[in-house]
Amino acid sequence: MADLSVEPDIRSRARARRLLAAVASSALSKVSSVAYQIIAVPVIIASVGSDGYSQFAVVLAAFGWLGPLFVGLGSAVTERIASDSSRPISDQTRGTFMTALSVSGALLGVFFLGGSLLFLSRPAGQPDQTALLFAGLATGLAVGGGVFDSGLLGLQRSYVTNLLSFASSLVAIGATVAAAIIAPTVGAMVLATLGPVVLGRAVSAFVLHRVEPGLWGRIRDIAWRAAPRIAGRGLVFAAISFASFLSLDAGLLVVAAKLGTTQVPEAALVLRVLPLVLSIVAIIMVPLWPAIAEAAKDGDVHWIARAGGRGAALVMAYAIVAALVVVVGGERFVELWTGGRISMSFDLLVAAGGLIITFSFENVTQTLLFGLGRAGSLAAVLLLRSVLSLILVFLLAGVVGQEAALVGPIIAALLTSSWLLPLLVVHGIRAQARLQPGPRGRRPGGNLS
Repeated sequence: MADLSVEPDIRSRARARRLLAAVASSALSKVSSVAYQIIAVPVIIASVGSDGYSQFAVVLAAFGWLGPLFVGLGSAVTERIASDSSRPISDQTRGTFMTALSVSGALLGVFFLGGSLLFLSRPAGQPDQTALLFAGLATGLAVGGGVFDSGLLGLQRSYVTNLLSFASSLVAIGATVAAAIIAPTVGAMVLATLGPVVLGRAVSAFVLHRVEPGLWGRIRDIAWRAAPRIAGRGLVFAAISFASFLSLDAGLLVVAAKLGTTQVPEAALVLRVLPLVLSIVAIIMVPLWPAIAEAAKDGDVHWIARAGGRGAALVMAYAIVAALVVVVGGERFVELWTGGRISMSFDLLVAAGGLIITFSFENVTQTLLFGLGRAGSLAAVLLLRSVLSLILVFLLAGVVGQEAALVGPIIAALLTSSWLLPLLVVHGIRAQARLQPGPRGRRPGGNLS
């Protein structure tokens, strides 16, 4: 239950200060991510060639399904911590964290065991075996340790993970350049890219223990009986993340399977850079999730609507400008960036611009629905969109080639999420407002659940 002993206006200003810190540190993080892509992509292409870069992107995409598996647990932790304003941390919140941590460890064990058996029995061939091994190990450790970042996000301390991301990008730049000189292979590039992320997760665990030791319990604090409930909530968030995998990484894998793993460098480059472009959207929207959840606990519906509206306006203005820049200057930029080894068609750039606008808008509605406690409805819509997207990519790949990996998600979003998600946001805000008596729209001890 929200602690309403603090004047709501004071809590509102505190949320604004935490959001400012999160946005500022996130901007710093994204600057380093941009620097990494600007430096690393041409270095990788120069070292292993465009065919090698295509394999590099496919290898990373091959383990994209791991993210949804673990993100679900982490998101359940974020949601629980964000809605718990009590100090010290309640037993229920501690139990949620310890249970999610234990389940993550168990899932990692199963993944590494199963992956080892598959790796030993797999015949040699494309993509590179060493690259697959490094990608599997590093991705597993990185996404499994994401529960620590999720805990910091729930505590509205995302500035910590942003600063760690900044440091990781700098380390990755140095590692990539070193790999290009010492061991110019696809496997070395995978390790240089993902290794710093694993290190950052370890530091997150240390920081989380220092700032909120009450989260860390003992074996008896693991609520195994509550594991199905926690896992069920986690599955909702996992479905949302899996929907993203189906729309992008899985689409690239489908096209690569039809055309060949070395025949999709242009689409692979776009889908590799797209998260970087959308990361600017995350600067604005990600910190809003726990803030909106807290405001909902306080019953401050007006703050939710005001903050969400401002965030949406900023995001869409950025998305339109970014899309125009990509369409107008993308061909020349990529030519200079890759030394002429990869060239972009105008059709591919137009599709990339459309994808930026589509996913930016979707990100806005997704964050609002998270904060309003409507993750279940969000998951249903996104899974529908993603399954339709994968079908369209499969059907279009033989007609338009690698552009299908971008066109499919756009068409699917226009048919589903682009109009269904805004309806869910409006419904969620109105439903929350109906629960709030009084002129400011607050109810004592309000609870989203």
